[in-house]
Amino acid sequence: MLVLQPELISPETDRHRLNYILHSLSEDPHKHTLVVTTQLLQSDSCVDPAKENISQRIITEYTNTNLEFSRGCSRSDLVEMVEKMKMNLVVFVLLGKTGVGKSASGNTILRKEVFKELLSSKSVTSVCQKESAVRRRLVTVIDTPGLFDTSISNEEIIKEIAKCITMAAPGPHVFLLVLTVGQRFTPEEKEVVKMIQDLFGEESRRYTMVLFTKGDDLRGTTIEDYIKDSDRSLQNIIKQCGNRYHVFNNRNPEDQTQVTDLLEKIDSMVAVNGGSCYTNEMFQKTERALQEEQERILKEKKGEIEREKEKLRAKHEAELEKLKKMMEEERKLLGKASSFKKKKQFHCITDTSL
Repeated sequence: MLVLQPELISPETDRHRLNYILHSLSEDPHKHTLVVTTQLLQSDSCVDPAKENISQRIITEYTNTNLEFSRGCSRSDLVEMVEKMKMNLVVFVLLGKTGVGKSASGNTILRKEVFKELLSSKSVTSVCQKESAVRRRLVTVIDTPGLFDTSISNEEIIKEIAKCITMAAPGPHVFLLVLTVGQRFTPEEKEVVKMIQDLFGEESRRYTMVLFTKGDDLRGTTIEDYIKDSDRSLQNIIKQCGNRYHVFNNRNPEDQTQVTDLLEKIDSMVAVNGGSCYTNEMFQKTERALQEEQERILKEKKGEIEREKEKLRAKHEAELEKLKKMMEEERKLLGKASSFKKKKQFHCITDTSL
């Protein structure tokens, strides 16, 4: 929130200072700044016209384009404006295997080439966040590494994807699971929704939607008919995502109706979710549950190891005891043999003397 006192503003000098300060706080402060003046600018004889003009320029430059600046507003007005700013924000997280068109879809949504696209089997993305104003909405798109990427471990992929929650303030409104039209699924890919759920928790299902790319490959077939005629694996994935899906033709990014329609579907989903997004608290809850589960498994394994050690110790002691008994019996036998030998020698000596 930028608070201005018009009569104290010096033309251009303060404007450049504000520019510097705000850009040091945010990559694009124009989208996140709310301007408030401490007095009315219009019809105020105490304010120098030049200063009034510079104040108006600052307001025009830094007020979010989705909000209408209101002079003399009350505290409740400010709260309402901030709430409007939140409502106008949409945060996307793109998930999917390498090569399905996540980056291209991000570029289509933002209407500009901001994400790197390569025809490669290797993932070209760590977590990457970009923003833009789309249809008078502030849109944040977070691209993530490819799931099931063979060049990096699953642990690294999960660690990178988990970063998106901390980056996506106030939190993702939608997880877009990107699939391609005509895609064939490996056994592990059939479990992709479960993988997302394991990472983000069961709550994440309420915020997940399937986005198909290569919509031009449908060749006149509707996406509904395509899903209806597809195998059970795809139908199960759609079902697990609440039967929410959309289709993009990234070869025709100029067709912004596909983005507008997607935003409408997301708005409907958000409304069903009570206007909420997937929050950091939900993620932390999932992380705690995962940690507790890992600790439980570790304890179980530790218990199993201890039980195995106890079994080995008992077995070793039993074998040792058996060996002792054998040695004792051997000693007794040797003792008997020695005694018998001595007796025999004694009888021989006695017989000779007689």
